[in-house]
Amino acid sequence: MNVLDRSRTEGGEVSQDNRFQIGAVDLESIVLRYLAAFGPASVQDIQTWCGLTRLSGIVNGLRDRLVVYRNETGRELYDLPDQVLPDPEMRVPVRYLPEWDTILLSYADKSRILPSEYSRLIFTTNGIIRATVLIDGYVAGIWRASRAGNSATLVIDALKRFDRPTTEDAISEGMRLLKFLEPEATSQDVKIVQQ
Repeated sequence: MNVLDRSRTEGGEVSQDNRFQIGAVDLESIVLRYLAAFGPASVQDIQTWCGLTRLSGIVNGLRDRLVVYRNETGRELYDLPDQVLPDPEMRVPVRYLPEWDTILLSYADKSRILPSEYSRLIFTTNGIIRATVLIDGYVAGIWRASRAGNSATLVIDALKRFDRPTTEDAISEGMRLLKFLEPEATSQDVKIVQQ
């Protein structure tokens, strides 16, 4: 049985220990696995990721096993107690995410990673979710790689102006990615198209 098949969620059962189950998978395990990967997160975030609804009761049942935070708007965010939150002043390295990356799909509130002014550029009308560049943990560019003969090129369309250190970091990390994507190319180059 497909756990994410919404047409079958009504057929779940409550076991003797009061755990709601769909087939052989219990929803508490789904919530805990999600939080291990993506916490802290809201109930809406969890529901967005798994495609199920009405999970607030499951999360409330786990409340004594979770840490609860509140975001700037007062929304409750849940996490596992052994997870460490990063220092807000910590420098976050440049990262490249592929098309349809899970991090862009795993939150109802995408503003935690994707500034709203870039949303329509990343989530296109025809269903494409573009490959992105993260600067300081936020989407700041779109990237694509191409190969012509023995030459491989990674092009970054910057969505905001990159300063010199950011440009250097984006090129360095981009070269590492390009070497991974096109290891047999004899010429590799990273180009940044600034706004």
